[in-house]
Amino acid sequence: MHSRRGQPLRSVLGFARWPEGGEGLGCRGHSQREQPWLGTDVDAQSDALHQRVPHVQRCKLGYGRRRRRFHQRAQRRSPTVHGDVVHSRPTAVNYPSAQTVIYYGANDGTLRAVDSAAGKELWAYIAPEFYATLPRLRQDSPLVSYSFVNPLSISPPPIPKNYYFDGSIGVYQNSDSSKVWVYPTMRRGGRMIYALDVTTPSAPTLKWKVGCPDLTDDTNCTTGLTAIGQTWSTPNVATLKTGGTAAETPRPIVAVGGGYDNCEDGSPNAACSDAKGSIVYILDAADGSKLASFTTAGRVVMDVVFVDLDGDRIPDLAYAADTRGNIYRINFGYSKSAPLPAASWTSTLIAGTTGSNRKFLYPPALYPGYDSGTGKFYVYLALGTGDREQPLLTQYPYATPILNRFYVFVDDITSTAKADLDDSTAMSDFTAATSCNTSRVLPGSGKSGWFMDLNAYGRGEQTVTSAVIVNGFVAFSTNRAVPPNANVCAPAGEARGYAVNLLNASGVIGVQPNSCGGDRSGTFAGGGLPPSPVVSNVTVNGKVEMIGIGVIDLNGAPISVGVQSQKVFSLPPQPLKRVYWRQEGDN
Repeated sequence: MHSRRGQPLRSVLGFARWPEGGEGLGCRGHSQREQPWLGTDVDAQSDALHQRVPHVQRCKLGYGRRRRRFHQRAQRRSPTVHGDVVHSRPTAVNYPSAQTVIYYGANDGTLRAVDSAAGKELWAYIAPEFYATLPRLRQDSPLVSYSFVNPLSISPPPIPKNYYFDGSIGVYQNSDSSKVWVYPTMRRGGRMIYALDVTTPSAPTLKWKVGCPDLTDDTNCTTGLTAIGQTWSTPNVATLKTGGTAAETPRPIVAVGGGYDNCEDGSPNAACSDAKGSIVYILDAADGSKLASFTTAGRVVMDVVFVDLDGDRIPDLAYAADTRGNIYRINFGYSKSAPLPAASWTSTLIAGTTGSNRKFLYPPALYPGYDSGTGKFYVYLALGTGDREQPLLTQYPYATPILNRFYVFVDDITSTAKADLDDSTAMSDFTAATSCNTSRVLPGSGKSGWFMDLNAYGRGEQTVTSAVIVNGFVAFSTNRAVPPNANVCAPAGEARGYAVNLLNASGVIGVQPNSCGGDRSGTFAGGGLPPSPVVSNVTVNGKVEMIGIGVIDLNGAPISVGVQSQKVFSLPPQPLKRVYWRQEGDN
């Protein structure tokens, strides 16, 4: 059903709450012996819904169906068929009641809420944009097309897989948890962003939704959002002073990249001038209204990331990058002293690659600093290029290979000039091995950053994760397609993790607690696409430790595990603070 904003969704194809002993989607008006059990909140709108949606007949929603069969001695539950969870990242929300709820999407059409303690599904939601393709899941027709399947031998011909809530989920939670909102996205499943109020996790409501309901045309798009593409970018939430006064109370906003367009799946030289997704949106987190938008040269698939310079926990800048190798700085003004009103926010193209067809698909890691000699703020950005959507040997364009690179760029936030990331005069080329004695890239050093070619281990290596900056080094991971060995039909490729000094790219593996002079990289067991590295402070046996997951083994183990946890340097915990430096004389 199509529920109004702020109203509970009560339909078999909206929110469905399952009664004890009979979970599942189904329909009403039939005997329990023959038909699936319904959730408790079903009304007449479900009947109307089945009439509206083509090919969806009452009681035929097979993938969500559970039959309750009553036997003389016992009642049994039939198993649940759970859709695949490919790109959706489960998001945990802690509530004051000590309850933790996990929200995630799956490619059976549902967005789910699960109680983490009991493992019980609280509810599942199916968006109206998905209704038309749901019967395919039950009918198993048309089949999913694969490269090894001859479409001419099957009727009806196989077609690409349908996706649903397959994107990442953003979260807004205020200090007392009186407002908890989640923002699921669809990735290849659609061009919509949803906002659900889950302040009471057992009673969710729809706050708003924006975008375009159809993947292939702009019919019924939200006003001002026709440029949105497939919603890949996580809706990142921050609080900003949108009225432009220092004394005002900041309000929550959502920053999101315009998304992906299927034209990016083709040749790296394919024209995508009229494609969707070449934009950044800033939305009101409460009602979804557009506060600002900024056009870009390429698709903004990555998350928009924020940085606070004046220490008040309110962002002053945001950064985004696109599939044409460009980096953008969005300026909100210094929130403590001179915030800009939303109408005066600006976006500046600050850096880009040149003629290389390199793509940025993952957000930069950010590290701000202040130069007391010049009175300027600088921001280090660390990010790499690659095309994660084409990781296979057969997909990589070996006829015209792309040499991917990892970059660290130092942004002078007062500059409006576009820097050339591939200029070996302005940027240090640290492709060759560096050491502790290698000149460091600092403000005033005459260099605006450094780059490193990703070709030391063979052709086709590409960045497939975001980066993380911690304790003076930057960590990221790559994948490289490799030719198959004998009796191996589909190799996963080589997965490699890097950990290098932020300032001169010297390796930090195997030399802790030193931050230079070691190896640069190692491999992950099993190959494939490793997860993005994350670092967090964790209490272990009463002591706060800085733990990394997805970081290559820093002790130099021959093989690392992508999801292993480890301490990132054996140093005493240090309070986080802004870093200042003064640079004088020659480097």
